[in-house]
Amino acid sequence: MSWKNLLNKESRTWLVTGCAGFIGSHLVEELLLHGQKVIGVDNFATGSQHNLDLVKQATGDAFSHFQFIKGDICDDDFWSSLSQPVDHVLHQAALVSVPLSLKEPVQTLKINVQGFLKVLEFCKNHKAKSLVYASSSAVYGDDPLEQKVETQIGKALSPYAVSKYEDELWAAQYAEHAGVTSTGLRYFNIFGPRQDPNGAYAAVVPKWIAAIQANQCPPVFGTGEATRDFCFVKEVVQANILASLKPVKPASVYNVGIGRKLSLLELYDHLKKAFENQGMTSVPSLEFKEARAGDILHSCSNIESIQSDLEFSIQYDFEEALQQTIVGSELS
Repeated sequence: MSWKNLLNKESRTWLVTGCAGFIGSHLVEELLLHGQKVIGVDNFATGSQHNLDLVKQATGDAFSHFQFIKGDICDDDFWSSLSQPVDHVLHQAALVSVPLSLKEPVQTLKINVQGFLKVLEFCKNHKAKSLVYASSSAVYGDDPLEQKVETQIGKALSPYAVSKYEDELWAAQYAEHAGVTSTGLRYFNIFGPRQDPNGAYAAVVPKWIAAIQANQCPPVFGTGEATRDFCFVKEVVQANILASLKPVKPASVYNVGIGRKLSLLELYDHLKKAFENQGMTSVPSLEFKEARAGDILHSCSNIESIQSDLEFSIQYDFEEALQQTIVGSELS
């Protein structure tokens, strides 16, 4: 059964943390479009009201089934005020920047680990049916495998990576000792509409799109030969729903990517072609800069486990997804 059919079977109540962020807002949108009730929490540290406005525009009357709470996952008062029953929890709120984690490791620990513990406590106390949380491909660190498999990781290269792996360890503890069913999704390089291009720590796809639209040279750190597994945000939505509604082993962990590596130089070629197809006659060239500390050189997912266990499948062509992202960035 497809993930959309699973959603349509019955109406449930979902809690989405980081609901005003890039991935969180896409989760809220799809849930509402499929007849679900959603409670969303965000402190707008990186999320935006604009993203929620776009969700409202996309969902129409279904938006009446969305309850927004401005709150912080690290705040005990927020959790104590949340008394309504919740069936499923999708935890997206986090500090997601490798460079920022190197500058602020204590803040990284507070948000990504201590905040996650509060989510686990909520799921335990309210007997949520499932918890799906955002882990990261960063946990693989210096693992030498070309395609990363869930059972093998290397040495962590940043506080961000440490925090995400620690979340997985805590999830296993709560599964064993408190009966909390959880699934960690190790996101690879996610892209799509609503991804914020601003700031020094923006992801490469939205940053490059914004630069090209402004007729500026996209910055690349290093030689451009670093490889990434670029995954469209709609695939991430699918993974979250499947992990929530299909039977999983307690404290499962899955890669979420497309299982295909692309160098940053190749990514630029795809973007150049996409902009040329839209009528841009002269696409700015790359601007090469010094490599950044903590960045992984090569990152590609092996998605056999999530495909076999959850029937996850790639549903979007990469070029089509890139075009949707460019168009979405123009509308945002």
